[in-house]
Amino acid sequence: MAINYATPDGLQLADLIHTTSPSPTPPQIEPPRSVSPEHLTEADVAHIRHRAAELGLKSRESGNITETERELLAMVKWAHLRGTLSSILNQVRRLTESALLDPSQLVHQAEMISGLSSQRDFLVRQAEEERERWASQRDGWERMAEALIAQRHKTTNLGSKDSVRVLDAFN
Repeated sequence: MAINYATPDGLQLADLIHTTSPSPTPPQIEPPRSVSPEHLTEADVAHIRHRAAELGLKSRESGNITETERELLAMVKWAHLRGTLSSILNQVRRLTESALLDPSQLVHQAEMISGLSSQRDFLVRQAEEERERWASQRDGWERMAEALIAQRHKTTNLGSKDSVRVLDAFN
């Protein structure tokens, strides 16, 4: 006689098996981490500094404890921080790697760049107009020089023709 291990119709394996956490408390849900680094705002920086102060990173232990107590305290802190160490390291990395950009500074820089660009465009137009003026003056001087040369040739040719006529008259 064979044993039938088939599940009743409509039931799946996932319906029968449920996984549970070994911890008596529900797991903490961490906020999703962004894949790409983002610039920190002042609120992010304040939150990170507040969290560091909560964990006692800014304060030093008092000087009246023994070396063993200090070592035990460091171990307790390490055990406490071990769970959040990676998030703290990520926050510290974000603070040290990214440049904090103030929106008002960006606006001021954009205005400055715009002003400098318009000033550059004005100076380029002014230089082009100056070059055109110099070219027209040069053309005018060349025409004047040509006219003076033509006039000089005309007077010298007339003078030589007159001297030829005078000489012919004497002959």
